[in-house]
Amino acid sequence: LTAQFTPDSEQWEPSVSEPVLVEVAAAESTTSLRLSRSLASYGTVATATVTVEAEGAAPSGEVEIHSRDAVVATGTLEVDGHRGTAEVELPAGLPAGSHRLTAVYPGSAEVEGSSSRAVRYTVLPALPRMSIATGPDRTVQVAVQGRAGAPTPTGSVAVTAGLRVVGRAELDENGIAEVRLPRLWTRTVVIAAYSGDHGYLPGVTARVVSP
Repeated sequence: LTAQFTPDSEQWEPSVSEPVLVEVAAAESTTSLRLSRSLASYGTVATATVTVEAEGAAPSGEVEIHSRDAVVATGTLEVDGHRGTAEVELPAGLPAGSHRLTAVYPGSAEVEGSSSRAVRYTVLPALPRMSIATGPDRTVQVAVQGRAGAPTPTGSVAVTAGLRVVGRAELDENGIAEVRLPRLWTRTVVIAAYSGDHGYLPGVTARVVSP
């Protein structure tokens, strides 16, 4: 900072002081995290409400939701006075299990960063929806799906015909696996067993297939 003297009379000469360094500390902040639910099935969405409060300044910018060391979601603060609030959707693809979530405000030029206390969020594995469809040349298509809007299941299926495993296949990006059956001489029960993955439980479905 400098001080400048501007005289209103010719009797005095104008002058400027030597600059003085003044450090202005960033305002301290506190961050809190609240979840719309603490327990959810894999594939469903929960909302995290993040609130950042500061003394003497307005917090601005983005906030992050952390699960351990990974950032799983971000949101932008809506500022009202010295408080900022963000509504952040947690991803539907968080793996099944227990998560310790924290909200992190990185800070800004005027406000120091801060972190919330950890909040526990539990994701339950979901049951897959399975079906078997017959195709040409003795093929069967096994579809493994989740609820609407949920991530597509991954993993593999094993197909059994007449109590004998006749093929294994990985699910594609649409949750479908195709297996070619051996020649069938009678009506045969075809069973598809799904291995499960990080969000879905194993599953089984069956269909009677004619020669």
